[in-house]
Amino acid sequence: MAAEWAFQSSEPEAAQVAQSSLETADFLTRDVDSRPAQIRSWFQVFTNAVNDQVRQLAEDRIEALGGTITTDENGEPTIRYRAESKSD
Repeated sequence: MAAEWAFQSSEPEAAQVAQSSLETADFLTRDVDSRPAQIRSWFQVFTNAVNDQVRQLAEDRIEALGGTITTDENGEPTIRYRAESKSD
């Protein structure tokens, strides 16, 4: 549903949101406990948070899942995490 909305939006970030939503849905159909999907979801919460308390909660959850939030050369937040292997 989020992907459908994003594909119809004229917002500049819409295509990226749509693609991310599709990828997350794909992850979840294969592995409901997917760590990358959880990290990406919490990162969306982080980037869309309207207050510091929610932003901090999302950052804490990302870190608990093994991810870190960094800032790119344009000052935009990004996430880093180790890809899952079959033994994870």
